[in-house]
Amino acid sequence: LARWVAAARSGIRDRLATVTELLPLAVRQARHNAAEPPPDAAAEAFAAAPVPTLAELPAYCAQARQLLGEAAAEPDLQAALDRAAALGEALRQRLLGLQQRLQAHSAAMQFGFLFDQRRCLFSIGYRVAEDTLDESHYDLLASESRLASFLAIAKGDVPGKLWCRGPARCSST
Repeated sequence: LARWVAAARSGIRDRLATVTELLPLAVRQARHNAAEPPPDAAAEAFAAAPVPTLAELPAYCAQARQLLGEAAAEPDLQAALDRAAALGEALRQRLLGLQQRLQAHSAAMQFGFLFDQRRCLFSIGYRVAEDTLDESHYDLLASESRLASFLAIAKGDVPGKLWCRGPARCSST
């Protein structure tokens, strides 16, 4: 149990650090005394704005800088906003790259050779040395089999009727 608690604490600390880096103005506002109203209507509206997406973060930070004013007495906050915009854009670019790689991997996966047409089920593996499918099969009750079936059908690697019929035969009746 202690390991789970330590892991949870570590995860929470990591998320808090990320929020602090990406949304310094929101963190400042959260720490601000709630009894003191924002200095003007524009600041109040900005404080009530929804949390920006990574794509919106640079504009959000620029708007926050403009709201604070270039001569604001908070140069640390302005520098934090600049860092947040740069970090947010770098993270967005990394995630877009990951998305492209995952889409390429998904498109390259081939499920058809694992599909046993006779049984209308996926084999659990392929015996390379024998050039045959393993004799054991997944049924559609296993979550990994349902997911693989869904992807294989979506890609057109196996017949779509597999999803509706479950372990029943794929041949038409």
